[in-house]
Amino acid sequence: MSNQIELSFKNKAVKMWLILMVPNVFVQICLTQFTEVPRIIPACLPAISLLIFFSWFYWYKRKEQSVA
Repeated sequence: MSNQIELSFKNKAVKMWLILMVPNVFVQICLTQFTEVPRIIPACLPAISLLIFFSWFYWYKRKEQSVA
């Protein structure tokens, strides 16, 4: 019994991670390079996105287990 992770677009977790993190990185780079906002704001963006992702992942797995 092996629990391998499928890293393809069929996997909803991979899609959700990409939907959250790719735009986040773009926004973070733009804020850092082109604005005068304090450095802590762009630094917090990945943490917020990861919190959203793991919250969604928790609820997704919980829903998946209740259906199965």
